[in-house]
Amino acid sequence: MNSPFLFDLIARLKAESSDADLDAHKSRIREAFQHTLTPYLSVTSLIHEHIHLNYNQTIVADVLRAPRDIAVFGRINPLRADFSISPVEQVMVSGSTHKFVLAPAGTNVKWDVECLQGNPEDYGAINGTGVYYAPTLPGDTSFNRMRVTATHDTSGVVSSALVTVVASYATLNPLIQICEVTRTAELAAGEVNRGQLLWSLKETVIGEGGDLRPSALPDGDHTYVPRRPALHDKTYVLDEIIVTGKSNPQAHASAWVLVTQKIPFLTIKLAASAQVAAGQVQLQAFANGNPLDPALFKVYWDIGAKLTGEISETGLYSVAQNTTDRFVLIFAWAMHPLFGKLEGHIILPLPLGRFAQELGMMSDKTAP
Repeated sequence: MNSPFLFDLIARLKAESSDADLDAHKSRIREAFQHTLTPYLSVTSLIHEHIHLNYNQTIVADVLRAPRDIAVFGRINPLRADFSISPVEQVMVSGSTHKFVLAPAGTNVKWDVECLQGNPEDYGAINGTGVYYAPTLPGDTSFNRMRVTATHDTSGVVSSALVTVVASYATLNPLIQICEVTRTAELAAGEVNRGQLLWSLKETVIGEGGDLRPSALPDGDHTYVPRRPALHDKTYVLDEIIVTGKSNPQAHASAWVLVTQKIPFLTIKLAASAQVAAGQVQLQAFANGNPLDPALFKVYWDIGAKLTGEISETGLYSVAQNTTDRFVLIFAWAMHPLFGKLEGHIILPLPLGRFAQELGMMSDKTAP
């Protein structure tokens, strides 16, 4: 900071002070600097000149503040003389089409589309009239996100729309969750056209299923409440939650809730050192941190929920070819002479190749 006045002030203060009375001058120096030093540069000018908030003049900034982050307070520009795409946000189903329109109509533009999230080599196409053709999503992809832009032929002004391509007309999340019998589980569903969805519950075993209720949370959808009291002769209850479109029969989705009636005795892990082919994992059952001795305990394996893939008598799981499932639930159990039936479970994400790091965290490094 080049200020002759500041240099003169510092020189006078140094001349008046000495090592002996330096502490006495600290308050004077601090007070003098507080009233003399003022910012020379405006924060607003700095932001305007060096940081570009690219709103395409849709938003006019009235006030800029930067205490730590930049905050912009403004208004929608009522004087836009160009054009806009409608709608500015569109959700579409894989393989469907949608026509974007311009306001005002008849504007001469060049249409384009770019990938924001998903497969950069297949993000659909758009023709000269604004008809967008959504890509067909692979079975292991739940959604892609693209940006459709229209550029004015003469002015070069650009208007954009966000497109989300989903795999199905309805979604229900989370796909599977674990719920203790004393607790509840929250679920949320949506339909592409924002139509009404009908909720239902399908019991795996009649008379053991829980109940569905509208959520009491501010932004909640539905709440799953397990059947109570706990079933003392069981470790698990598995319920399927289903949503269907009231006016759209193509809108259909399901999710699962695994209710633990008590703490499972067995823990299931991946055998890290096992030599398996692609699309396979070797599972092993543990009790109290130790693998079950196959000479003492016969471990039985079973696939729950969607019954996707196969599992052998030795715990070797093989993924089904061309599956679109996002997970597999696997149960293991063994009989103990004193404690009876010991049970455990594991949920594997699919496809296996995409979740190598997560599967590594499920492995037992000492497993044979």
